[in-house]
Amino acid sequence: MKNNIIIAGVPRAGKSTISHILSKRYGYQHVSMDSIIAGFEKCFPETGVSTYQGLSSMETLRVISGKMAPFIRAMLDSAEYDEFEPGMVLDMYQLLPEDFDKYLRGANCEIFYFITSDVTAEERFAIQKKYDTPKDYTFYKSDEELKEGAQYIVEQSLLIKEQCEKFGLKYYETARNREDVFEQFFKDLRKLKEEKIIYRKAELRDCHKLAELKGQVWKTTYRGIYTDEALDNYDVEKNTQIFEQICNNPDIELYLAESENEPVGLMTCGKPYKPIEGFFQEIGLLYIHKNFQWKGIGKNLIQLAKEQVRKNGFDRFVISVNRQNENAIAFYKKMGGIEIAEDQNQKRFCFSV
Repeated sequence: MKNNIIIAGVPRAGKSTISHILSKRYGYQHVSMDSIIAGFEKCFPETGVSTYQGLSSMETLRVISGKMAPFIRAMLDSAEYDEFEPGMVLDMYQLLPEDFDKYLRGANCEIFYFITSDVTAEERFAIQKKYDTPKDYTFYKSDEELKEGAQYIVEQSLLIKEQCEKFGLKYYETARNREDVFEQFFKDLRKLKEEKIIYRKAELRDCHKLAELKGQVWKTTYRGIYTDEALDNYDVEKNTQIFEQICNNPDIELYLAESENEPVGLMTCGKPYKPIEGFFQEIGLLYIHKNFQWKGIGKNLIQLAKEQVRKNGFDRFVISVNRQNENAIAFYKKMGGIEIAEDQNQKRFCFSV
């Protein structure tokens, strides 16, 4: 499981309650993004992060979500909380699944949405009245304002549900049987924390799935770096044959990481595919599915590479990476890689074992 959690969704759906429990029970550092947004509104209105722009409720949600998602990504990429386990739980309203997918997919965080899409506006108004406290700004609004807001919240919940299903994100409906829903969330969380990743050497029977995994990673990592034509015409069968050749090559080891019998990461390690002056060992391929990044898989695969290189009788190896792949470059530096070369297409990192 990744080190940070985002609890997102509509008001009075249980976000703050869940975040407080995560903080108290598991030790996460609770960060209220709504408070940070309030700070932007007051001190930096020029950013456009404001709930008072004369826009509709839905338009305001979209605008703030599009601005805050990259801000949160910068917070997470700073790695300030990576030294703590667990890290942060970010509690926020204005973050749409489409912006999570665009800006935060692959970051060191899990996300869960809490919504109330399966009720009428009238039922949603009753929920608001039931759970509002003097600490909530809506507590001081008139019933007329709350009823109007209830309609917006149902509409936003429907949008979030639709986008969660489109992007494969987990959501919880909390309008009914709220305590049972909360209990189910914590059961799911425990299961996620207990998720096991198995590492092993690949076999010929794995090659088709590894080719599919490579294609999935390419399409999410290299969109905008490689041409759309190259990505859209990725040939699974051709790459299956390439992985079969690697499996049959005595000078290269092909490792995979799998979850529930499905490959989620892969790595090749051994003799360089093409000669590299001064190096006799390399990691040729290292791919991790976007949903499993920041879970320690890359770190563990690199550790396997170090053990394999040492076993092969060498004390260092090299990794080449597309110079536009900023996430991979940052990861290799964090893992101790030393940049030794760069050209118009690639950077090269040396690792000691």
